[in-house]
Amino acid sequence: MATKIRKAKANGKAKAAGNLCLCGCGSPTKSRFAIGHDAKLKSRLINEAIGGSKKAEAEIKSLGWVAFLEKSRGSRDRKQAAKAAADKAKSAA
Repeated sequence: MATKIRKAKANGKAKAAGNLCLCGCGSPTKSRFAIGHDAKLKSRLINEAIGGSKKAEAEIKSLGWVAFLEKSRGSRDRKQAAKAAADKAKSAA
């Protein structure tokens, strides 16, 4: 859950300024993330999950980004298969 922050007004009364960015940078924002920070967090979490981090995979699930993780895994698998085929063809030649 995002942490609420307050910003002082000129008359001394507090006004809700929004939330803190969920990526962990601490930037104030009116939504869940500062501009572009969702992509940075998504990329970092996907790389960590592909590397085997169960914590990163759980966070991806909680943020609703499972489809992005599966797409990245499929892309990685296709690249590895293509590289293996190219290496096999190269060694056979």
